[in-house]
Amino acid sequence: MANTILLKESKSGSDEIAYVKGQDNTVVGLNAALKPESNILDIFSSVIKKILLPQGYPESVSGDYMRYQLWDTLQAFCSTITNTLATKAVLQGVGVGDNTASSLGAAITWIMKDGCGMMSSIVFAWISGTRLDGECKKWRLFADVLNDIAICIEIIILPHFKSDALKILCFSTSLKAVVGVAGGATRAAITQHQAIKNNMADVSAKDGSQETCVNLVASFLGLAILSVIGDSGTYIWTLFFGATILHLFSNFKAVKALNINKFNTERLNYVIQDYILTERICTPAETNRRESVILGSGLNSKYICGYNIKIGDSIEQLVKKKQIYPFELQLLTHVYKGRKYLLLTNMINKVIYICLDRSYTSSDILEGYFHGVFHAISASYLAKHDLDVLKPMLLENKNSLPYKIIKAAETGKNEGKILSRLDADVVIAIDNLASQESSIFLSALSKYGWSLENNHLYIGDWRASWKEALVTGKK
Repeated sequence: MANTILLKESKSGSDEIAYVKGQDNTVVGLNAALKPESNILDIFSSVIKKILLPQGYPESVSGDYMRYQLWDTLQAFCSTITNTLATKAVLQGVGVGDNTASSLGAAITWIMKDGCGMMSSIVFAWISGTRLDGECKKWRLFADVLNDIAICIEIIILPHFKSDALKILCFSTSLKAVVGVAGGATRAAITQHQAIKNNMADVSAKDGSQETCVNLVASFLGLAILSVIGDSGTYIWTLFFGATILHLFSNFKAVKALNINKFNTERLNYVIQDYILTERICTPAETNRRESVILGSGLNSKYICGYNIKIGDSIEQLVKKKQIYPFELQLLTHVYKGRKYLLLTNMINKVIYICLDRSYTSSDILEGYFHGVFHAISASYLAKHDLDVLKPMLLENKNSLPYKIIKAAETGKNEGKILSRLDADVVIAIDNLASQESSIFLSALSKYGWSLENNHLYIGDWRASWKEALVTGKK
């Protein structure tokens, strides 16, 4: 008589267990292969997973989690090795092992270097804190490059200029403070991406456990190596440069492994550019592969449409310089009366301003940016600027988006009604075209796996309420 399966259950990362009724009228738990449930190796593996991996792994984290963590673990190992070498140089720099050095002098040097580091971290967070979310890959890699530069200074320069130890240590500690802020902030952004089951605390805690284990092993290994090689310069330099190169390579591979489905400016630029040129949507995986991880590089809006696009900035400077007039604002508030955003085109400075309503959503920002690119392309066409989207071969296809945009731009080309340096009829024609395309665009984004609920575009603090302006006449 065959056994009867009474119930099945499974847990993330483990085999399914079937509870069956045996011939002797007992209940037996068997795994999917109908073998006894566990052995010593299974138990050991299960314990390690519970200690180092988030609960519910792999279903509780993003698909790129393991690949990123493996490379991140390797870079943490290399970083600990180089930091061990640097610690030796720093202690010698403050006077450890020097009979002529005083404990007071060493204490002052240590306090001063720490103070410089604290000040640097505050200043850096003030200047760059708001941009760390959107460019977490770039800042993550930049932070580790900066960390290696700081360690290099302590190992190479400090031993030869001990009389200037205070200045050198203050500078290197300031660099490490920037590393601490940028690294910690970007780590939080990456953890937020990886935690897909509202389990950010668990993912963050397990990441800390993984790093602690790696640092512990690397620290003991570093001490063992130092005790063997002593003060041998050749071995120290070989170890340092080898570990540094591996550290930078593993960091690069780690950030390239990330597959983030929320838009930052560069990812949105890639998707919009491809949509305009080919009317297809790039997937998050394809876009992340193309995204630059080098700070200061990457695809910007000016390359696509010839204009910078600013979201949530004040238009005060436009008013002061008389680059916009009351009748223009009045017409624009009418054109955008049903939107949560309003576009201003400054053809003199080549800037598209996106004013946001106080009740805007993430989708409104994406739609406004998409709309702004259309406006910028039409303005570039009228100003005869050279753009890839305006190449003659693309304009030959009358069904292409570039062709539709220039036809909309030509509707008011000779009317002479200046509206933020764009003809009023052009603004209305582009608005109609962008409205039709934006609904298709946003629907396609969701279909291909992009998140519309949140984004990482940089947004200023200014908000507008132009709906009231139609009634009260106030700004």
